[in-house]
Amino acid sequence: MSPKQDWSARLSRWLIDRYPAEFQRAHGPELRDASAWMLADAPSPRSAVRLVASLAWGALVQHGSEFAADVRYACRTLRRSKWFAVCAALSFAIGIGTVLPIYMTFSSTLFRNVEGIAAPEKVVGAMQAVSYPSYQHLRESPQSPFAELTAYMPRVPFGFRATAGGASERIWGQLSAPNYFDVLRISMFRGRGFSGVEADPSRLTPAVISHRLWQTRFGEQPDTLGRQVQLNGQPVEITGIAPPGFAGSSPLIAAADVWIPATAQGFTETPVASSKVNAFQIAGRLRGGVSKKRAEEILDSQMRHLDPQPKPNKQHRLQLMPGARVFAVPDSMVPLVVGLPGAIAILTLWIACANVGAMMLARAASRRPEVAVRAALGAGRGRIVRQLLTESLLLSVAGAALGLGLTIYSLQRSTKMVDMLPGYSRVDFAMGFDGLLVTFGTALFCTLLCGLIPAWQVSRIGVSAALKSATDPALPHYRWFSTRNQLILQQVAAALCLLLLCGYMLFGLRSAARLDLGFEPAGLGTISIDPLRDGFTPGAAADLLAKLPGEVAESAGVRSAALAENTPAAMAGVGSMRVSTRGSKQTVRVASLHIGEGYFATLGIPILQGRTLLPADHRDGATAVLINQALASELWPAGDPVGQPLEVHLGDHEPREQHQVAGVVKDFRTQLLQPDAGAAIFLPLTPSRLGQMRTEGWTLVVRVAPGAPVLDAARTAITARHAGLTVFNANSVQESSDRTMALVKETFAVYGGIGLFGLLLSAVGLAGVTAYAVALRTREIGIRVALGARGGQVMRLVLREGLALLAVGAGLGLGLALLVERVLHGYLKGFADLTRVSFTDPVLLGGGCALMALLCIGACYLPARRATRINPVIALRE
Repeated sequence: MSPKQDWSARLSRWLIDRYPAEFQRAHGPELRDASAWMLADAPSPRSAVRLVASLAWGALVQHGSEFAADVRYACRTLRRSKWFAVCAALSFAIGIGTVLPIYMTFSSTLFRNVEGIAAPEKVVGAMQAVSYPSYQHLRESPQSPFAELTAYMPRVPFGFRATAGGASERIWGQLSAPNYFDVLRISMFRGRGFSGVEADPSRLTPAVISHRLWQTRFGEQPDTLGRQVQLNGQPVEITGIAPPGFAGSSPLIAAADVWIPATAQGFTETPVASSKVNAFQIAGRLRGGVSKKRAEEILDSQMRHLDPQPKPNKQHRLQLMPGARVFAVPDSMVPLVVGLPGAIAILTLWIACANVGAMMLARAASRRPEVAVRAALGAGRGRIVRQLLTESLLLSVAGAALGLGLTIYSLQRSTKMVDMLPGYSRVDFAMGFDGLLVTFGTALFCTLLCGLIPAWQVSRIGVSAALKSATDPALPHYRWFSTRNQLILQQVAAALCLLLLCGYMLFGLRSAARLDLGFEPAGLGTISIDPLRDGFTPGAAADLLAKLPGEVAESAGVRSAALAENTPAAMAGVGSMRVSTRGSKQTVRVASLHIGEGYFATLGIPILQGRTLLPADHRDGATAVLINQALASELWPAGDPVGQPLEVHLGDHEPREQHQVAGVVKDFRTQLLQPDAGAAIFLPLTPSRLGQMRTEGWTLVVRVAPGAPVLDAARTAITARHAGLTVFNANSVQESSDRTMALVKETFAVYGGIGLFGLLLSAVGLAGVTAYAVALRTREIGIRVALGARGGQVMRLVLREGLALLAVGAGLGLGLALLVERVLHGYLKGFADLTRVSFTDPVLLGGGCALMALLCIGACYLPARRATRINPVIALRE
């Protein structure tokens, strides 16, 4: 044989050795002889390649045929054990169906780069906002760590009109630096960005619109570029259309449909070039070789030069984070965000795998005679392990298919929840290829974890020992820390930890969901308006807002109307400030709300002491304010607060405002999801404040007569008198609170279901192990009963092992829960501050342990009771 043919002979022999063992025993010698004969007559290289390819394909076909036979045999075997197959598949389904939605949520937000940005992984942003002059200093500084830097003001509302006489609507956009699209390296779908356009004073303000706005409002018309539209009553020119999918560098937090230069005049209260308000987010690309940590140190030094005042409790004044993510947080906060959902997902999958592993161990032990017969007929150890792993694979694949269905359903529910987000928040939850890979990987992980140990253990039993086990009169030897018992210990510990974590969330949600608003929501509606963004001047806007409640109150079916900064029982957006009594150094953080005349009368909230705000109190320079019961009891626990002076702290370097308490109102919720009303102060709306620009606009609260449509009359009255005024966020307070509570209840059900699943699965696993132990000890129990053992003694004998596993597992679970609490301390502390619950609450810890103990004792009791009914005569005959 020539050297050129030697490679084909070696490769042929290697391929033949890769064939299944059964095939090699039956046809291996013949195949080797045939291959050697074909290579002996000095064939051409093409013939040698054809032989090697034929052997490789034959090996794949034989292994595939053997795997298909294993699948058919596994299906027949599982069909004979239907309840085991159903329980195992459901366990895998719930485990995978918990892991996969959590992964898809984070994959769609926290770890997903924004579409349309070139090299998004190199873009970094800052968690803290800066002023526009500070951004300019950071960009122009020679010591700047950024090679390129831009800035934008997020969540800017605009009154938008596609045509001069058309209807106005409210959209969200951003004020961005001229180099915004250049730094992010966005290739425009059509047109261009701001570079070179905004500097020409003879032209209109340029604007870039999103691809979504181009589709929905302009019908994808090709002549959109160069058209004039109105933003806040001012004409702007469309110079560019952003690429599809691009809605800003962090669309979950600040999505945009329009971008205009930050230097444009008339879109903010004060020119941004001279404003010191920290309202801009920065994004840029670091210089080569500069790490995020080094960049933070340089930025900290530069910001200290701009603002020498110290910032307490802040390691860096500008903390960097990914700048082109759907939901961006600093790297140090990622474990905090992922921690609790990830822990719940891992614990759930852990419980499912431990339960299925324990069931498969018990089932594998009963199949020892079958495995011994197969081994006696020539099946190798690897063949037996592969057969048993195939059964595990079928179960995990069935569970993965069910889990995938649960995930798709949960994503559909998440899509409905996304519709309730504000207009500046945008995210798309969709099952992608990465989700399918995670599903397949999780199923493979479950297969190996749950099937490998039982298969390996049962394959180690000798043929002779397995065949004689049915007639062996010796009593079995028990090990407290056998593999099966270790799985049960892990399952009980993980279930208790999961139960405590879910119980903690349930306690907090229950605390936050106690809906006592403090006023009657039926017949109450809210309408938002924003005259300044509809083109009104500050003076005209203040006059309109002052007259509007009275005009609406005159409409048929409307009882009363009042103006306020926020909707009552809002989800968020309520302001806060610090107040103190005169001369006191101790301040109190309170919720603050500016209200118009008749606000509390419209809500139906009584004035408990003093008087309500009068028309004179709504003039500039007036000092009268109202407080609620919570603030009154905190500042004047034993005195009368009416007439007392009150100082309002606007800022660390600003003078304090002097006010006087005119009255005390009954406590009510200024925010929806909070454990109680909390301290609050109510200040009058004055003409100067009504002329200011607000991101949320102004809220008109309307009370209608019983049986009347909540908002129809008010909306009609507004549009009839003020055709140029845009009405948005028109909602019934009752319907809004019901929708919010529906989300809370759904979250409540999810956490409750996960905790209940872990609890029931542990009970089922413990009951199964106890029942299997009873089956193994049937002969021993029969002998004990024949020698005079009573039913109570037999029950204690059986319960002892199960209760010991329960006690040890509960102790491990409690320790694991406390360890998880320490790891997730930051997240849980924030949740505790919001809901005022504690992870170390004795009711939570004691109740969780007691519930776990009761269910597991019940699970052990049933097999123990069955053991007391064993007939010794029948048992000794087996």
